[in-house]
Amino acid sequence: MVGNKKEVEKMKKLGVYAAGLAGAAVMLCTAPEADAAHYNDVSDDFWAKGSIEYLTEEGVISGYPDGSFQPNQPITRAQAAAMMVNALDLDTDNRPDAGYEDVSNNNDRKDIISTISEEGIMRGSGEQFRPGENITRAQMAAVIRRGFNLKKSDEEMFTDVGPNYWSFTDISTIAANGIASGYEDGTFRPGNQTTRGQFSVFLENAMNPEQKGESPAPKDDAKRGLEVEEDGWTYTIQDKELVRINENKEKEFVLTREDIGEDYTCDCGDNPANDGSALTEGTQLLLHDGWIYYTFSGYVDTHSGKDSFQLFRVRTDGSGKEKVINESVQAPYIHDNQLYYFTFGTTDRPEKAEWKRADLDGSNRESLQSMTLNSKNIFFDQERDQYYVLEYDDDTMYYSTDTAVYRSSIDGSDQQQLHGESANELYLTEGRLIIGTDEGLYSMNQKTGKKNKIRDGEFLDIKAFGNSLYILSEHSLYRWDLDAEEIETLEENMSLSVHDSYEWKAEINDGNGYIIGVDVEDKTYIYVIQDEKVAERDVKDNRYHGNAYTDGDIVFLQLESFRYHRDKAGNTVIYAMNTGDGTFESFEYEQVSSNEPSLVTHLAEKDQFLAAERRHTDEYHAIVGDSSGFQWEEWSLPFENEAEILGHEYINNVIYARARVDDDRGEPSYYLIRLNEEESQFEILYGTEDMFEFIERKQSGFYIFKDKNEMTVEIINENGETTNPEKGLGDFYSYGGFTLEQRGDTIYAYTHGVVIHGSYSIGALEERY
Repeated sequence: MVGNKKEVEKMKKLGVYAAGLAGAAVMLCTAPEADAAHYNDVSDDFWAKGSIEYLTEEGVISGYPDGSFQPNQPITRAQAAAMMVNALDLDTDNRPDAGYEDVSNNNDRKDIISTISEEGIMRGSGEQFRPGENITRAQMAAVIRRGFNLKKSDEEMFTDVGPNYWSFTDISTIAANGIASGYEDGTFRPGNQTTRGQFSVFLENAMNPEQKGESPAPKDDAKRGLEVEEDGWTYTIQDKELVRINENKEKEFVLTREDIGEDYTCDCGDNPANDGSALTEGTQLLLHDGWIYYTFSGYVDTHSGKDSFQLFRVRTDGSGKEKVINESVQAPYIHDNQLYYFTFGTTDRPEKAEWKRADLDGSNRESLQSMTLNSKNIFFDQERDQYYVLEYDDDTMYYSTDTAVYRSSIDGSDQQQLHGESANELYLTEGRLIIGTDEGLYSMNQKTGKKNKIRDGEFLDIKAFGNSLYILSEHSLYRWDLDAEEIETLEENMSLSVHDSYEWKAEINDGNGYIIGVDVEDKTYIYVIQDEKVAERDVKDNRYHGNAYTDGDIVFLQLESFRYHRDKAGNTVIYAMNTGDGTFESFEYEQVSSNEPSLVTHLAEKDQFLAAERRHTDEYHAIVGDSSGFQWEEWSLPFENEAEILGHEYINNVIYARARVDDDRGEPSYYLIRLNEEESQFEILYGTEDMFEFIERKQSGFYIFKDKNEMTVEIINENGETTNPEKGLGDFYSYGGFTLEQRGDTIYAYTHGVVIHGSYSIGALEERY
């Protein structure tokens, strides 16, 4: 019955070695000439690439007709059968019919299934083989042990596989032979599905014991966060672009604006929609097997008022971008090589949520259950793609409905009530679930389920910074060092409620220092934290936080006059802390006029920043600061009427800025100004009635791009004099503004920050002139 009995016996005698990645997935088993190096979805840094290449060269596996291998897809029983037949070189001719009702005579794998059944390697259930059913890790262990006739082991190795488990001997045997290992927490997770990539590593370990060495740890779940790290790179969203930053702080673009601009559209059908926020800072990334999964807001739903996020993925090198889920996605999560996510049940009732599951490419979507979830408080931060009160922990989900807090397995089964009232916030940390409710703050041990009430009161939101939790209650703000027994009270008698308008702003850097600003009605509470201790505290009336940012060791937080109290003049404040030496400074800038917020900060390069605008008698001023030395100077703006700094560029150690000035009738004009350090003032280089952006010209001077219902450009020299007259570049509608970005020899014009409405070759521009 065997095509090459000598080779089979040799393989069955293998001691099967190699540290393991768990999992059993199987590939299509044709086209032995396929080359793994040419699979279009197996990158050079893919963790299972070596095993996929080995099995392809041995003729055990091949890819799909479209050139893909789909290494992250679950493997079916029929695929596993085919792979084992190829690996063991079993002869499929003249095998007796296994008699399975779900394997017809027209099934192209009927001979394979009959062969694997007669050999006793894989068995059906009664008259069913279930060829399309995904294979689990426990089933994989049984198939490999039988196929390679491994010496049995009955050693108890994993915390979740006891002697009474049906596949206990199989699992212990493959682990003892070094074919597969468990997870860092001591579990084997026998019920998890197995992917094609996982099974490639597993089978190579069984077939090729000479290739000893450590295999990568199981890559079952994804890394998740605002920043995710792998292979020396940190991936994050900055300024509507997906970037990666290495240990030397060198930045590379994974997705630029031009890469995602085409996604900033939505076929919303009969549902009216507004513009979304595209790639949004404050949304989670998922990193899994060489893919970055990210949410993208193409529009705002006018019924719910929420950004409608859809799920995309792209490889870490920026290739292969594709839409995965084409519906509203909230709180996406990856477990057991499947996607889990919530979507709004109805747009006018977003709390009516649907819990769904799909394959990693978005296929085979299914609804697991419907539920009414509590809306998440976002007073401390804007987690825009997590609208609901929920937390993930490995294969478990914790969530709050409108009546209680529950725990369930990730697929929605085994639901257990943990707390008999709804939660405003849940937070998982160090084996504890922190529950904030209208009646108090609770801490629950995740393993034992023991729950302690920490404090009475209405607890609204929780935020982690450094090693501390910041907890906002109805009346107080607390800081909880998780290594300490007591909670530190930072503020009392704040008289909050869920109906108040307050927000949180904070910035942290590598020096373990951060500045926090919490807005409550017409006050802002400021805390400067250094080495997990409050170094400075301040309270300002009639303020709201402005920008917060980090520049090297310097952490900044800016406060502006509260927008709803413009009749109350006050001071604008900039706080700055040097986490390198622990020094702290604050700079107050007197606001004389009560008509407008007084200051807007623009961070420049080379440790400088620019802050503007404010009225001072009949002059307008800006502040230029040296952030590294906390030096501040005041510079006048050369306008008689109200001016607004729109943006700036730091070019050849000089600050250039755009300003808008309205005349007495409210008609705007736009100016390019330059900081003249010798005269201690800004000087006007260029003025126009049209909205414009500027780009430095290599030959000196600037390109001035204008929106006049078509894009036009003129060239000015360093003194602002027009050297080449304005020329039209074609139709252009900016809908209220545009931005420019130069990449190589091309200038791109964007609206909404991401949509490309024009790209212009610098070479072509020069030729026209």
